[in-house]
Amino acid sequence: MLTHPEEFARLLADPSQLPVAVEELLRFTSPLNHATDPFTTRDMSVGGALIPAGKWVFMAVSSANRDPDRFTDPDRLDLSRDASGHLAHARPGIAPVSARCMISAPDSVSWS
Repeated sequence: MLTHPEEFARLLADPSQLPVAVEELLRFTSPLNHATDPFTTRDMSVGGALIPAGKWVFMAVSSANRDPDRFTDPDRLDLSRDASGHLAHARPGIAPVSARCMISAPDSVSWS
């Protein structure tokens, strides 16, 4: 947030936006850069390349979170963006839990 003071100021002005901001921060920073050791279970084609069954596949989650087909202007932090569907945790449902945990203890957050 220190490198994006205008977004930080928006959040300070309206702390009720914290749930949306958490999702966008997770998308933007992508704390998990790759998914955990997936293997193909059958032959498959990705982008025209054949990947045989049983091969390890490296999935760059951080790249998916910056996909311009999914997120408008993906290299810009926008705390009001609908960042639902990001892959910051590579497991659906984890990020909303993180946001709820942060929101459930608002007195533990210092805004000044």
